[in-house]
Amino acid sequence: MFKDRALRLLPFLAAVAPIVILFCLATIALYGAPETDDFCLANHFNADGLIGTLEIYYRTLMGRLVPLALITVPAMLAKAFNLDYFVMYPSILIAGIVTFIASITLAIGRLWPGIAVPERVLVGTTLAATIAVLAISLREMFYWVSGSAPYMVPAVIVTIVLVEMLRSAANETLLSPAAIALLSLLCFLGALCNEFTPLWLIAFITASLLFRKACHHPTPQARSHLAMVAATVAGLAILLLSPGNALRMEAYPAGQKLAESFMMAAYYLWLDLWWLYDEAAARAWVLFLVIFSLLVVPARRAPTKPTLLLAAGLIVLILGCAYAAYFVAYFATGEDLATRGRNEVIVLLLVGLGCVVATSARLLPRGAAPGKRNGTVQVIALLACAAASTLLFRGRALVAVNAESSQFATFQQETMERHTLLRTTAEKSVVVPERSVKPLVLMSADLTADPSRMPNDCIAAFYGKRAVVVRAR
Repeated sequence: MFKDRALRLLPFLAAVAPIVILFCLATIALYGAPETDDFCLANHFNADGLIGTLEIYYRTLMGRLVPLALITVPAMLAKAFNLDYFVMYPSILIAGIVTFIASITLAIGRLWPGIAVPERVLVGTTLAATIAVLAISLREMFYWVSGSAPYMVPAVIVTIVLVEMLRSAANETLLSPAAIALLSLLCFLGALCNEFTPLWLIAFITASLLFRKACHHPTPQARSHLAMVAATVAGLAILLLSPGNALRMEAYPAGQKLAESFMMAAYYLWLDLWWLYDEAAARAWVLFLVIFSLLVVPARRAPTKPTLLLAAGLIVLILGCAYAAYFVAYFATGEDLATRGRNEVIVLLLVGLGCVVATSARLLPRGAAPGKRNGTVQVIALLACAAASTLLFRGRALVAVNAESSQFATFQQETMERHTLLRTTAEKSVVVPERSVKPLVLMSADLTADPSRMPNDCIAAFYGKRAVVVRAR
């Protein structure tokens, strides 16, 4: 009895390091503040409402309707509850971080049937912390709604769809009507987030159907898979048919070079893969996965012959999808994928690693009978998982946070002073002092001396001013 209680408690103790990391990163959101696109969309929402805002952006800029709607949420709630926009904004950031952690934990835990809630918390928080500390841009991942909405929201959707497709294929189970409906809805919404996510979703669903056909699954559920593809294609069509896309593409004359896009996509993918391989936090995630899948998860029945095919296919699928993201970005702009887009690719690669290791672990012999596990081995394995997760403290994002943490309080104070000045002054042309600190974890584009350029124009419109510029200190 005591041993069983200890085993139920130990996974929570093993998750201390990732939980501490996630808690610390969530508290930093208290210092977050809106910038650039946040002001533009908040101003449009206040003037035109949600539908009017979406119509204006769809017609003049882009078809990413889901992120556009999400970016208006702080302004929407501030208006609904009569609260200051600058108070609501960090609250939304924190809510987004908590939702991300919960969604990732619920999704990734389903890769290993038979594990209890404590083990799900352990693997989920470890994955979420790994994603965070390996963020290409932590600000665009967690502390800027306009950066996280178009890429981190679909990253969660991609995780859920990939895990559910894999789980069903590996366990030779049927997707229920409720699951099909939910996945179809998620695919539709995910396709409205950015230009490469729908390609990933279509690839996942198609690969699932082809695997079932190749392995002579008794019920391949072809119609269900086609329904999910149709929902994704519908979202993609809405995204691409936006009149604003043509206007946005004109801003990138270096794009639309097919042959060069194929080569540069491979180059940029290789750079990120090599960087990921060189990161201690990424290696810690792999080590954690191997220990967790082989020694913590209960033994499964002998693998079926297609398991090796499934594991190998997953590697090709994940790398192919990552490559597609870089290709789409370079073809559209003639540039590398934006850092906030690379955040989503990092999520795909880390989740993909989890899928590959969890599937491959089925191929190795286990000493225990199916459904059983050795308590002593499990205790040692959980302690090893805890030790591996401490390497996450060496992640690049935490290094940046530690370097700039002393600036956060000053940044927040100067933000609120600037906000108070702009909100209370009767002047129509306002000069604000330059910031004394500019932590990259919390900000990027600041006000300039040109009132006609972004973000000056959006900030001026938000406060009802004719012009807002910055005065050098």
